[in-house]
Amino acid sequence: MEGDIINITSEAVVEPILEDFAILRLSNPETKRLYNLNSGAAIPIGLVKETNVQSIKVYVNQKELDYNVPTENEFVISLPQYAFSDIGVYKIIIVPSNTRGNGESLELTINATKDIWVGVPDIRNINYPSELFGPDYVGTNVNFNLSYDSVSTDYVRIYKVGSDKFIKAPSSGNVVLNFQQLLDLNL
Repeated sequence: MEGDIINITSEAVVEPILEDFAILRLSNPETKRLYNLNSGAAIPIGLVKETNVQSIKVYVNQKELDYNVPTENEFVISLPQYAFSDIGVYKIIIVPSNTRGNGESLELTINATKDIWVGVPDIRNINYPSELFGPDYVGTNVNFNLSYDSVSTDYVRIYKVGSDKFIKAPSSGNVVLNFQQLLDLNL
């Protein structure tokens, strides 16, 4: 073993320092992102800075949107309504950058729909008799009219208080009811 010479050659490897690159992540990556075009609202996207990020470019529907980044580590950007033109699935690309250049982009999708908001169902203009008068000897077998209008309903359920059975009636109009039939809803 005498006389063996071992030469060691080394090469300097420069690893990039991650703090120099712009890195973002989504604050809620598992969130399903749905957008109703009829809402007219902006779409919020929560982001978290992992390193120094000075600006953000967002690409959606062949549009480029620029955002300044606040000093906080967690923040929200809002995509404007005009970035979405019609129903469909939109690919969103978020590119963070700083003085070293662009960082790794984030990608997500937003499903745009045109849902119609119907509001809260409401029954209005209810008219019913305060007293029922029927012919002699019929007991409770007396018909009477109930009229009403409704908003944002497909039908109306008419219950007797304390019963879980009901009569299904049209969403608006005149309904002829029978007092005995209403009493029998309890059975």
